[in-house]
Amino acid sequence: MPKKTVKAPSRFVLSLFISGLIVLTIPISWNMYQGSVLSFTTLPQTIEPNTQPSIPPVKIRIPRFSIDLPIEEAQIKNGIWQINSKGASHLAISANPGDKGNIILYGHNKKNLFGKARGLKIGDEIDIISKDGKEFIYKITETKIVAPTDISVVAPTTGEVLTFYTCTGFLDTKRFVVKARPVN
Repeated sequence: MPKKTVKAPSRFVLSLFISGLIVLTIPISWNMYQGSVLSFTTLPQTIEPNTQPSIPPVKIRIPRFSIDLPIEEAQIKNGIWQINSKGASHLAISANPGDKGNIILYGHNKKNLFGKARGLKIGDEIDIISKDGKEFIYKITETKIVAPTDISVVAPTTGEVLTFYTCTGFLDTKRFVVKARPVN
């Protein structure tokens, strides 16, 4: 009786199979990725809500890089930090300019938004304009790269601190964080 030979799958069939797997995993990966973009792994309870009667920010300027963008109020919904796709976001439960507390601003790492901000250095200035037109100037005191699990950077503070961040690293898996203090 002749032996049956099993034919190995052709390269075409193997390539088709691998391509199919990739196509199936892209939507799942994209949804997971979008859920983590510019979020910290934190619940809203981690940040004390701002109860001070103050005016929210509406514009951010970073003179060193000619950045001049609008700021929108944002919330944390279902653990995801909502984000303005055309400017900066201000976490509404954080402090406002002029308040004692942590003023949390963030924006996408895109060329027309905050892509250049990763080049900020200690001593650079950030200008924030509030809804009533008042200008607040902050001088950078610290920059660092952290994991999205490092929620210490968005924790409440006793004094006025501006915390600004954007994504960095491979596939934007890290956060570039800037801490700044008011210039008096």
